[in-house]
Amino acid sequence: MLNRPTNETIETVLLDNFNFNHISPNATTKHFQLTMNLLNLKLLINEPTRMTQTSRTLIDLIFSVLPALYVSGVLPMGFPDHSAMFGIRKLHRVPLPTNVND
Repeated sequence: MLNRPTNETIETVLLDNFNFNHISPNATTKHFQLTMNLLNLKLLINEPTRMTQTSRTLIDLIFSVLPALYVSGVLPMGFPDHSAMFGIRKLHRVPLPTNVND
């Protein structure tokens, strides 16, 4: 899927537990961020999703080419070290026909 270019006319969403710290500036993260930029995928989650006593990491990620269509965030779930990420797709109201009796 990632070998094909994306554009803003086709809604594309990518989400997963990537098991590397997205907010850590290393070669893996920089390469991944460059790839997401080339594919027009914007990060929806910006706060840590895994927290221990010694670290805070962002490993659970959601990307979209249309980020304005989403409400997203992180919810503490009571697990020992993970929070849940969420992305809610906004719906557009479709106008009803003015002549419903025809």
